Amino acid sequence: MGGEQEVRVVLVGGEASSGLAQMTHQYLEQTLAEVPAKRGEALGLRGRLGLEAAEGSVAVTLSFEGEEIRIQDGLLVPLDAYIAGPFQLLLEVLGGRANPYGEVLRGRLRVRPSLRRPLFGLRAYQFMRLAEADGGGPAGLLRAWSIAAVGAILAGLLLLVMLRGRRRGG
Repeated sequence: MGGEQEVRVVLVGGEASSGLAQMTHQYLEQTLAEVPAKRGEALGLRGRLGLEAAEGSVAVTLSFEGEEIRIQDGLLVPLDAYIAGPFQLLLEVLGGRANPYGEVLRGRLRVRPSLRRPLFGLRAYQFMRLAEADGGGPAGLLRAWSIAAVGAILAGLLLLVMLRGRRRGG
């Protein structure tokens, strides 16, 4: 089997789809056509990613099904990952021009993984972001993920210490 296996990107609603769905469709088609390595990444993805733009509550679901990526309006449950934020920020994150973890820490982006596939969102993001815009590749992404995780752990420990202090001291 050759390395040139194709991945189809299907816009379920066609021309009647939202602008977010159409732009995501065009972006994925262009990325798969111009970056052959992305085809292999797409072939390995299975799951649903929900994207929701804050303006107008526009949402789309990307269903990764190996040789096919289906894009349709609305959030189809169950989702394996969910990302919500301002429309322009979603485009910047998907294009690799903004770091999703930094934007979550700034409160501009909401990310929700599922318990059944906690790493699917990360894998989908790695596939969708442009390689030349990734600012450090997988190591940079792992570093950002680690910083966010350590920050959450430290915040939890601080809260625990504060709660114990209240119980003892009143």
